[in-house]
Amino acid sequence: MIRIFTALLLLGTLCTGSAAAREHRLTIGNDDFESTLLAADSRIRAVSLLDKKNGAELLAPNGEPLFEFAVNGRTVNSDMPLWDYASATEEKLANGGTIVSYTFTGRKWLQGLRVTLDREYFPDGAFLRERLRLRAARPGTFRLTNVGNRNRFIFPRYTFAQADGDAPTEMRIGTYGREVLPGYDPARADDRRPDRNLATCHMFHPDFIVHRLEEGVPCEVKGPFLLIPTRTHRILTSYEHASQDCSYMTLRPQTVNTALSDASQGVKGDSDLVTDDDLWFISTGVTQHGDRRTVSWRIRRGGYLDGEAIPAERDYETVWSTISVLAPGEDPSDAIREYLLHRITDNARSREPHFYYNTWGMQRDSSPNMREAFTEKRIAHEIALAAEMGVDIFIFDDGWQQTMGDWRPHTERLPRGLKPLVDSLRRHGITPGIWLSLMGIDPALERARRHPEWIIRDRRGKPYAAQWDFPACDLVGGFYDCILDDLKRLTDEGIRFFKWDAINTFNSAQPGLGHGSDKHSRKERIDRYNYLIPFYVTRLMRELRAYCPDVVVEIDLTEPERALIGLMPLQEGKFFWMNNGASGYGDYSTFRTKSMRNSVNATACLLPPEVLTYAVYPHNKSPYAAQRYNLNTILQAGHGFWGNLAATSSSDRRYVRGTVEKARRVLRHVAGRPLRIEGRIGASPETYLQAAPEKGYALFTAFSGSPTEHTEHIALDVRQVLGVLNHAYTTNSDGVCLDLQFAAPDDTREAFVVGNGNSGIRILSSTGWIDALDISPNSLRIRSGDTTRLHVALPEGAQNVHADVPFETRSDGTLQLRLDAAQQATVSWQ
Repeated sequence: MIRIFTALLLLGTLCTGSAAAREHRLTIGNDDFESTLLAADSRIRAVSLLDKKNGAELLAPNGEPLFEFAVNGRTVNSDMPLWDYASATEEKLANGGTIVSYTFTGRKWLQGLRVTLDREYFPDGAFLRERLRLRAARPGTFRLTNVGNRNRFIFPRYTFAQADGDAPTEMRIGTYGREVLPGYDPARADDRRPDRNLATCHMFHPDFIVHRLEEGVPCEVKGPFLLIPTRTHRILTSYEHASQDCSYMTLRPQTVNTALSDASQGVKGDSDLVTDDDLWFISTGVTQHGDRRTVSWRIRRGGYLDGEAIPAERDYETVWSTISVLAPGEDPSDAIREYLLHRITDNARSREPHFYYNTWGMQRDSSPNMREAFTEKRIAHEIALAAEMGVDIFIFDDGWQQTMGDWRPHTERLPRGLKPLVDSLRRHGITPGIWLSLMGIDPALERARRHPEWIIRDRRGKPYAAQWDFPACDLVGGFYDCILDDLKRLTDEGIRFFKWDAINTFNSAQPGLGHGSDKHSRKERIDRYNYLIPFYVTRLMRELRAYCPDVVVEIDLTEPERALIGLMPLQEGKFFWMNNGASGYGDYSTFRTKSMRNSVNATACLLPPEVLTYAVYPHNKSPYAAQRYNLNTILQAGHGFWGNLAATSSSDRRYVRGTVEKARRVLRHVAGRPLRIEGRIGASPETYLQAAPEKGYALFTAFSGSPTEHTEHIALDVRQVLGVLNHAYTTNSDGVCLDLQFAAPDDTREAFVVGNGNSGIRILSSTGWIDALDISPNSLRIRSGDTTRLHVALPEGAQNVHADVPFETRSDGTLQLRLDAAQQATVSWQ
């Protein structure tokens, strides 16, 4: 709801000089909360954040100003008598959210400046998302200026009452692990020591820091999440930008790699040194004053250049920030999951679980020059094999293009272009996807020669050697429109899924490209560019989706230098989180997918699995049970394959397809539900569960570092459970029980619990595993995996029961059947 309690707007009869005409109570909210701004006496104040269910007001009276920034050398804030309320608009989003935009105009020396506060809320939950926009009536009239040689921009800022509670907890998602255990030799592929810290295997991982507050001393954290307790509530905050740690540019000799390999990744050149502080753009601050806590979001660097003009033709925008008031007993992980799945984006397709195949693993396995393996004949064969595996998306990786930056099909390897491959994928019902090194460019290209200013250069004026020793282009300048045209053309050719690689921290310092001129220092231009990159990449995704609504983009975050580890890209797309099945990156355990599984094991408390992808090798079949182990690693997160499918047999591919179809059947019902994880990587056991208890569906996978036995109970409404695929089980009054037996080190098990659609038909137990279950209004079809005894309960009132195998009717009306391995049976009734 949006409420504007103003006599002037409602009646239109009062003069503009009256007190009533100058006071506007601007309230948004739902049944759970209300948030109110008061525009009165030419000031703007945040006066209420009300927990309606408990009747509790969270904000302190007379709190700090809602916003503050420096313009034309003077600091202004919302509490100064400089603002006239102008208008309110409302926009309904596809995700159920509503954005209410309040516009204010400047008074006195700020006349001609417009400030707009965007405030987003949803039909339920105490959740508020906000952004501030500035626009000038005439170009060059107002300029954002530094204070003490630093950006000065704060928005929003709230002062909470009765907030002398526990210490705030910072939650980071962008810490990159580089630690190597003493004595570890990465050259030894057989180093499989169990104490290997898989959190440091070539990936970003979360970090949690508790901050003790001192009276009156500001505490600034990187986040992007911060949990702030008060006496009565817990406030969860976030901001949507980049927030990487330990993501330094790699300083290497300027060499050219003759062979294409992952060792040639990274940024090489006479680099500007980068520290964590250089990559800290936004901070969340907390200051304690007695029983009050003031929370604010501050631009630390790169938010604007000193003297940068506030635009007249478009808006200057801050990042979005959020506040969630957690319900009593609500887990912060649940609030974060809801936010990242549904509230940060209205692109629902980017959250759908799809199983995909990427050609890069095949290319690595097939040729010393990986790009040369990408031929029409070879990829057409790979498409046919991938279709046998039942994948949903097929991604053309590096090698399809003419050269880096010329994003047209290679004339020799793909003489007929992409069309035959895209058409083949469409016939198989598979979505075509494609890889791009978004900013990479071959310096021999005409566009590179025509626009040398686009190419990012080091201190000596030489192009950085970026991914695979190609230069990279500055995305903030005119290159943006060029790459957008390339992407649109690819969607015209049928591409609907993009993998954008190598968006690194390049430290672009070129003047005249939208992030500074010769009047600004090299450091200022670099900071502005690095701050703007998440905006431009996210905008690129948004404009591409506006052109083709069913496009999904994933951002590759598999290297330490990646610039987009943060929340902003999740407004439109998702993350590719782990590289190359962990090959060559320090995971020398029995199965290299351990470090990939760590992606979800470590991050699921902050990033739901639906926003993460990674890929495993389906062709690995040794040592014991490797294919099953790899496959189970991607069932509940990742959902990706890459590898040499020609090395698989038809029975391998049938096995993969059968497992994928079972997982897909369950994921339809459990996707977006909490992922319960018990046990860290290598534990005995280590289990993963997503369930929809009220529907009777659950997806369960388990791994064990050593031989062991374990009993797993899955709490479900057992009346809704049809049965369990892939594992023997029993049921009781409140769920399903699995007796797991892990026969060898690094063994794995999986189970797919399927619901009965409230039909009343239930298989109460199975002594062996079931391969298939299907129901129609008056029949049940079963295919066993091995010899099993089944206990079946029919719908109430079922009569004239018939089966095509012998069965026994018990005194309680249930049935008992025995099936041999791979036997099919049908039970019917009236």
